[in-house]
Amino acid sequence: MPETLYLTVDQLRGTGQMTWIVHHKTLSVKLNDELVVSCRQPQGEHTLVDSPWLFAGYGRWIPALGIDDFGPQDLTGKTVILMAGNSRLPDDVMVDSEQALASAGQYLDLKEEDRIDHALARGAALVLVVTGPEQFTRHQRFPELVLHIPESARSIPRGGMVGWTTSQIWGQWLKKAGEHPESLVLQARRLDFQPVPLPLQTAGVLFCRAQSVEMEIPASLATSIASMPGRDTPSLILSTP
Repeated sequence: MPETLYLTVDQLRGTGQMTWIVHHKTLSVKLNDELVVSCRQPQGEHTLVDSPWLFAGYGRWIPALGIDDFGPQDLTGKTVILMAGNSRLPDDVMVDSEQALASAGQYLDLKEEDRIDHALARGAALVLVVTGPEQFTRHQRFPELVLHIPESARSIPRGGMVGWTTSQIWGQWLKKAGEHPESLVLQARRLDFQPVPLPLQTAGVLFCRAQSVEMEIPASLATSIASMPGRDTPSLILSTP
């Protein structure tokens, strides 16, 4: 049976490669079926109904091209919804060949994690990145994020729609509205990113910010467990499998 430890952590990210900081030391381990991490204090369901959230398209932030899908909005304490993947440059972005060449690498390297980190750095409380067909309600890279889409959310009238769920439903909305993702970003900007109530509910969180977590560590992953001087909480050193 794996030993259960209670660790105080500064950072916990629910990604395929989990990295966090314990006692000012950065630790990293690949997630697998043996390693279980959960918040000791569950945060419950995060409901995006009449709550402060905004849609920021792909979350692109490319200063060299003057692109900022987040706009001038204050993200502090808000939930930010981002589209997974990258898109082509919007038609309204005018750049000369020198600019395009200079920024091409930056654009191509605009990873999902970078866009998430940028939103969090600007004060977002939670970032939701949703993708997949209608029947696939778990994000491939963030399986702890689960969507619940009520029937009432499956038909959204045109105008003021700045939220999205899974790609299939998203595509249906776009087809009905005659919109493209890029123009939807511009629409959100015209609305000053004012949120429109959307009955989208999520169970679980993408980034757990609880300061205390419960970890089940199999012996095969733990290389040493020791108490730090002056600390009641044990420190843990993990080896990557």
